[in-house]
Amino acid sequence: TRTISPLDDQRAWWALAVVAVALAGLVAMVMLRRRQHQVIRTPWEQFYDDWQIAASAADGKEAGARLSIALRRCLGTVFRFDGPASTTRETALHLRGQLRDDEHRDLVRLLESLDALRWAADDLPPSAVRPLVELGRGWSTALKHRLAAEEEAARLANPQSAKTAAKTAAKTSAKTTAATNGERP
Repeated sequence: TRTISPLDDQRAWWALAVVAVALAGLVAMVMLRRRQHQVIRTPWEQFYDDWQIAASAADGKEAGARLSIALRRCLGTVFRFDGPASTTRETALHLRGQLRDDEHRDLVRLLESLDALRWAADDLPPSAVRPLVELGRGWSTALKHRLAAEEEAARLANPQSAKTAAKTAAKTSAKTTAATNGERP
């Protein structure tokens, strides 16, 4: 047998280290590529999906609960508060100065109507909740258009500050959406 020199052992460790570094780099590249493909959904898109689920619920009470949580989640994300954990009264107090009076009044009525469904008969047909589901969709669509128009007017009034505000809002919205979905931002 030939003799093994100390250099042979050192070469083996270096080869193992190079392979380990290459594997770590490959894993990091795959993770970064995977992260780039994540779709960031707006609060309005999330509400639309939740609204679709609520509209297709088999039980009226379940549909009302799903619509209520969808509205609260959307409003919480847009106006930066814990919407899903808020009651109707807490939501109304938080949004008092941020919504117009008619929007605020309609939202409170809608949320109170949805809360009242919890005390309805055991078997509430989904058709009884459909008007509230449509009302919620219409209300959120009107709010979305109003906020977009105000943002556009602010952007036209001051283009430089609107760009930085939009970037900040997009980052905050992405973090909030990721946190709401249970993901790490």
